[in-house]
Parts: sequence; C-alpha cells; structure tokens
Amino acid sequence: MSQKKYLNKKFEEYVSLRKLVFICILLVLSCAYSFSSGSLGGTLSISSLENKTQNPDIGRILTEDLIEAFISDGRVEIARASEGDYILEGVINSYERQPQSYTPEGEIEEYRLAVKANFSLKQKDKEESKWDRPIDESVIYPYDSDELDAVDSVATEIKNFLLRLILEDW
Repeated sequence: MSQKKYLNKKFEEYVSLRKLVFICILLVLSCAYSFSSGSLGGTLSISSLENKTQNPDIGRILTEDLIEAFISDGRVEIARASEGDYILEGVINSYERQPQSYTPEGEIEEYRLAVKANFSLKQKDKEESKWDRPIDESVIYPYDSDELDAVDSVATEIKNFLLRLILEDW
C-alpha cells in the first residue's frame, strides 16, 4: 500500500472517530439535561392575590411582580388567569409596619415592614394542592423613606422565593 493511500485511510478513520466522539458527547449531554427537569410541566396561571390587609397596594404589586418575574425568566410559560395547567394562588394575611429602632433622642430611626402570606400551587381541575407554603418576609427601612419602596422590597423577596420554589419542581 502506498504512503498516500495509507494516510488517506488513517485520515478517514480519524474523521470517523471524531464523529463518534461528537455523537457520544451529544448523547451524554441530552441525558444530563433530561435528569435535571422537575416533575411538573405545562403552563402556569397566576391568580390575583387575595389581600386581607389594610394596604391596598401590596396585592397588586406582588401579583404584577410575580407575573413579570416568570415572563422574564422564560422557563415556565404563563397562561391567562385560570387557563394554565397549574394555578398559583395566594393570600396576603398580614401587613405590619412597626418602629424598628430609635435615635438617642427617642425618635423613630427605622421601620420594619413585615408581610405574611400563604401560597398554594394547584393542578387545574384538581382540588388538592401540589404544595402549600406560608411565607413571612420583612424589610427594614429608614423613617424618611417612602413606605411604597419598602412594599416593593418585600414583594421582591416573596417573588424571588416563589420563583425558586416553582422552578425546582418545573
């Protein structure tokens, strides 16, 4: 066999081996991906949160933040109210704003804003929840800050917790 034929044969074997390695890598990656998914799938509806507090803004702000967070994340498809395969429901039970610290003169220096809520994830047309979670979040903010900014901060904490919780199952 001539040197040229020998080199051509070795080159073809090398190319075939590279194709085989590439296919094996793709198979391994696709298997790893399939193991990382959760037990849920489909679309998610986020109901307007029931607000049992005296603050009229917290329910609207948190509902809007949740919807925006899931749309921005993109891993879960959001459906119109009550049309999703799963429905996230929530009740905001308490909203408390209390002094947290005082100046040496006895004036309020900081406030603590605490929000308690309960959330549940239900499969459409099923009464039983996949999970129910109480969530208690609070923020401390200076006395001269706008309370609505603190409401936004608490809503962000709750939103981040729920986003992580749901994405673990999705």
